[in-house]
Amino acid sequence: MELGKLEGVKIGTSEEVEVAVLQFTDDTLLMGGSSLQNVLSMKSLRREIGCGNTVLFWKNEWCESGLLKICFRRLFHLSTQKNCTLRDMTVWVDGRMHWEFRWRRALSDRERGMVEELRRIGGNIQLMAGVLDTWTWYPETEGRYSVQSAYKLIKAPMIENNDPIFSLLWGLGAPSNTCVFIWRMMLDRLATKANLLRRGVISDESAANCVLCLQNTETAYHLFTRCPIAVNLWAKCSRWFGCCSISPGCCRDHLLQYVWPGLSSKQNAAFWMVWFAMTWSL
Repeated sequence: MELGKLEGVKIGTSEEVEVAVLQFTDDTLLMGGSSLQNVLSMKSLRREIGCGNTVLFWKNEWCESGLLKICFRRLFHLSTQKNCTLRDMTVWVDGRMHWEFRWRRALSDRERGMVEELRRIGGNIQLMAGVLDTWTWYPETEGRYSVQSAYKLIKAPMIENNDPIFSLLWGLGAPSNTCVFIWRMMLDRLATKANLLRRGVISDESAANCVLCLQNTETAYHLFTRCPIAVNLWAKCSRWFGCCSISPGCCRDHLLQYVWPGLSSKQNAAFWMVWFAMTWSL
């Protein structure tokens, strides 16, 4: 990129071609070598939305809730606008922006409730006609790169991936989308209703109850381990394994109880794959 902060990768043997950025019609794919500088550069870039003509509503992460196609899977599958940008999803009436959704069929009462929540999330941004979508360097308030801010970023502790469980997670060979999902769950970065309430996306505490049991607040720990439906599924899984299990105090410990002493790494990996599949299905 113009700042020279993304180190490209070289393709070819006799005539090498250095690649830093590949731009497609619907999005931008950034490719670079495996280095700390590249990781920090990517983590420090933030998309600033202008008119919304380059940001996909469902498939790009443009709000704190994360990817909407994951947070609202049912609505995503019903949508006829899966590849539409933010600008394509809006209409202007009397100078005010409104979201316009189109569906394959009539929605149920529960699905219409999801749409209202989706509208509340979309209400946090306002598109600006004629203003281009841009990338900014978030460590600086003005969005411009500086050596000083980059140095502070490099010197800052990166503790979230120091946990050995992440080395096991990324080396397991599971599908990448599943690994990212589990990684976000371990760090409590999923768009659970508890997190949406904390971020102000949901204003009513009564709307933050678990989507499965409708009783307790929907945290990642409750949803995947303590919800009565989840407890029943884990109990059946344990009986299938022919063992006993407990309900630890966090998702990380719940996963670690499926590491069995005396088994090989491949055998333990098989148990983890079952845990991944169970969690993904929930």
